Amino acid sequence: MRVAVFLFVWLAALLWPVAGRAQVEMENRLRAFIDSEPYQKLLESGLGHIPPVVFKRCPSLVRGSPEISILRPVSFGADGAPNAGLWRHSFAVSGCGNDTVLNFFFVARPDGKLDPVIGLPGTTHADLVLQRDSVAYANAGAAVAIKGCREFYVTNTRFEGGGVPQRSLPNQTAGRGDLSHAWRESWTVAGCGHVADVPMEFVPDQSGTQIIQPGGAKQR
Repeated sequence: MRVAVFLFVWLAALLWPVAGRAQVEMENRLRAFIDSEPYQKLLESGLGHIPPVVFKRCPSLVRGSPEISILRPVSFGADGAPNAGLWRHSFAVSGCGNDTVLNFFFVARPDGKLDPVIGLPGTTHADLVLQRDSVAYANAGAAVAIKGCREFYVTNTRFEGGGVPQRSLPNQTAGRGDLSHAWRESWTVAGCGHVADVPMEFVPDQSGTQIIQPGGAKQR
């Protein structure tokens, strides 16, 4: 038994540095690609598709350093361009009326082309699918606070911490929600010249994640 344990530890000591070096090399190659002109042009093009209420340029615009999060391992072709993988490119913006974090997701295709997806601004922990499904809940909450408006934009999201009250779970799903991995957020929604802060709660369960808008949206 001692021999087997020692052998496992010895093999792990050999393999972990290799895995670590591979991860560092992947990150370094991705950052080198991100600095390239084609990538920067694609990013600037994406900025042009963000509604001005979420992001606008002005003389006092301050743009923070990028943060890159690899969500699926990235591989590269002979030309140095990614041909597989998924990553998030985030950076803070401030000084023009909406201080937030802009989030872009890039999917690398086998032909070396990239599919960019614009995520919601801010620090939400929801993935892209959950973000898409949650917007209707946030808009419904904002509509209660901003009467008579029918066009809304999520201008910011803020992760508020883990855990939600037990009362948040609908009766038909109570007991199935995983409260230990639930979390709370506050989404800022703009519409018709007004802004509202909308509470949002997320509770993982066996089929995915429950989206709960518990009410209490407040107009600023």
